[in-house]
Amino acid sequence: MKILHVINSINERVGGQFFALKNILLMEQKNGYKSEILTSFNNNISSDFIEKNKVHIFPFSFPKRFYNSKKAIKYLIENTKSFDLIVLHGVWSMLLYRASFYAENANINIMMWPHGSLDPIDLKKKFLVKKILGKIFIKKMIGRLNLIACTTLMEKQLLVTYGLKKKVLVCPLPVNNDSFTGRRSFFRKEHNLASDDFTFLFLSRIVLDKGLEMLIECMDKISKKHKVKLIVAGTGNKNYLKKIKKIVLRKKLNRFISFIGHVSNQKKADAFKGCDCYVLPSRKENFGIAVVESMQHGTPVLISNRVYIKDEVARGDSGWVCEYSKQSLEDNLLYVTTNKTEYLKKQKNAKRVGNIFLPNNLILSYKKLYSSI
Repeated sequence: MKILHVINSINERVGGQFFALKNILLMEQKNGYKSEILTSFNNNISSDFIEKNKVHIFPFSFPKRFYNSKKAIKYLIENTKSFDLIVLHGVWSMLLYRASFYAENANINIMMWPHGSLDPIDLKKKFLVKKILGKIFIKKMIGRLNLIACTTLMEKQLLVTYGLKKKVLVCPLPVNNDSFTGRRSFFRKEHNLASDDFTFLFLSRIVLDKGLEMLIECMDKISKKHKVKLIVAGTGNKNYLKKIKKIVLRKKLNRFISFIGHVSNQKKADAFKGCDCYVLPSRKENFGIAVVESMQHGTPVLISNRVYIKDEVARGDSGWVCEYSKQSLEDNLLYVTTNKTEYLKKQKNAKRVGNIFLPNNLILSYKKLYSSI
């Protein structure tokens, strides 16, 4: 089978969709499929990714905000018929809409990974624009699909399809830890962490929905009673990051909270291994790749009940699930810090649960997914 993946951009620093695509491509390779990628130009495209994959990159054209690209459309017109399957990543873009149009005209099967973009919470962002465009364009695009692939059961249950009945299957994202072994002592020495500092790790894009501000407010309370630290890894909205750092300075928390910026590969592995618990109190998280990565490194997790992989974490007893509220988060942070026996039990389970999502353990699931089209 020859597959064309259409994605708005392949930007490692944006995370999410890029890492999902990267690991889905690995699954296709393991199942013997040939894959290519069509995307719009982005300054942060990973050169390593381009070297390893066949990527067709075209510049943006007006209107850029909707990921339009005349040259990419020209490529679709000329080449769509040479593929057996078109896979769309995301929802809201002219590039994806046009790809679905030309695939339908060529009688080519179409699959979509919404990556959370058809979630009720996500649809509230830029509500008026999405309400208008959704009923006109997105409903048409969904109507053209042969299959919608969701990463969790929760995503499937919340999926908005504008009243259309579509075939929807659940298939977890594969998460490959790239064989980097985290160096705990190295990381703790590098960031001046004492051996008895219970250290939480927040590793994500730094944007409003991730719950970082709420986490910092909780740290303000528990740091006065317990020997805890928080490492914040990641980049994001510059203005929001400035606001967060000002809060840390105003509350005089800079002794307890460190910002280490974007980390990847060995440095990311070191962060997971060097900290005691990964925290993601997100308002909405479609899957949570970093949650799985943390568990694969043997580090238990504390996540909100709006992180859609919560059932797997709870079922595997590899972490804690709190409500999306300051009080619930604070209570759970205290519980994690002070209950050593419970912590050790979840730490023991973390790697086993994380390894469920290793690519080699999901080959059959992906074979069934593509065979169902």
